[in-house]
Amino acid sequence: MRPSARVFPCQTIMDTKGWAEGTMSQVYGGTTVQEAAADPTLTIGTRKRFTALDVAGLRDTGWTIAPLPEPPGAAWLGICLLAARRVQSPRK
Repeated sequence: MRPSARVFPCQTIMDTKGWAEGTMSQVYGGTTVQEAAADPTLTIGTRKRFTALDVAGLRDTGWTIAPLPEPPGAAWLGICLLAARRVQSPRK
């Protein structure tokens, strides 16, 4: 750390106990519902994805959350559909 840099304490949802135990929310960028990642417990050997509620809490405390990238499969599907449409359209 540079000598001129200053460190400012910042309390986030992760510093407190987070959301109430059992709080459910939709997985960020998806449709699956799961327990929010910032609730006080995590079962050993499991993983939680961030939910819409977790992302909203982080944004409220000043974090910038990047949008989820589009899966490559969806882009290829779009390209293939456009190519198929172009091949099928009659020439004038």
